[in-house]
Amino acid sequence: MPLEDAQRAIRTVRARAAEWGVDPRRVGILGFSAGGHLASTAATMFDEGRPDADDPVERQSSRPDFAVLVYPVITLVGEAAHRGSRNNLLGPEASEALAETWSTDRRVTDKAPPTFLVHAGDDQGVPVENS
Repeated sequence: MPLEDAQRAIRTVRARAAEWGVDPRRVGILGFSAGGHLASTAATMFDEGRPDADDPVERQSSRPDFAVLVYPVITLVGEAAHRGSRNNLLGPEASEALAETWSTDRRVTDKAPPTFLVHAGDDQGVPVENS
């Protein structure tokens, strides 16, 4: 549900851009820690919208034009995984295959938006390897 909410928010901003005085080609997403996982998921798991949708919001792309990820949880597998986030997002019994699906470092393509990563080397919460 959080991903659907983020996608709907991006679509809504685009659909109402003229009303709100926003450039619909400059809609980004920002997230910190687990919110960084949500932002990285929105930046790697998006669609171009449905041009034939009855809802004008759903006609818009859910791809952010840029992402800012601050000490993000990006991987849910291996040594760099943040186990607490993995358990909270997927459940303690989640398979490795499911964790790989939601590890956004494995989903980056040439379609992903430009992304700015911020992470302190001495972060005690999220392993810096996530950035």
